[in-house]
Amino acid sequence: MPRKKGRRAVPDIVKTNAAEVLSEARKKNIKMKAPALKKATEALLKKRGWNIKYTDRTYLNIMNELEGKLEFEELEAPWSIGSCLEFGISMETIPVLLKIDSFLSSPHERYPKVILTNRIARWINLLW
Repeated sequence: MPRKKGRRAVPDIVKTNAAEVLSEARKKNIKMKAPALKKATEALLKKRGWNIKYTDRTYLNIMNELEGKLEFEELEAPWSIGSCLEFGISMETIPVLLKIDSFLSSPHERYPKVILTNRIARWINLLW
């Protein structure tokens, strides 16, 4: 029986390096498109001794897959004053967030310890 032609799976090394490039670009507030991601990832892979090439469409698929994961990881990271600029939290909300953070981090018998995340801080900012 003839073998079906299909897409070959993208190796994890490519996805890992693409995620690294995307997260660095997000930290610098750079919006990357697939050709730029392809160029940067292939340069990083070549620097690390890999010569792997894929199409722009493949990198677009990788971007779509990684965007949701990266955003989720950033939102679930613990809140800090430095993250206020990144997530659009107003300066008037910081004293409230500090009080809530100190309350949540102090041990209580009735309540489990809760970490103030960037997601919760954004909601507090919207509601405050």
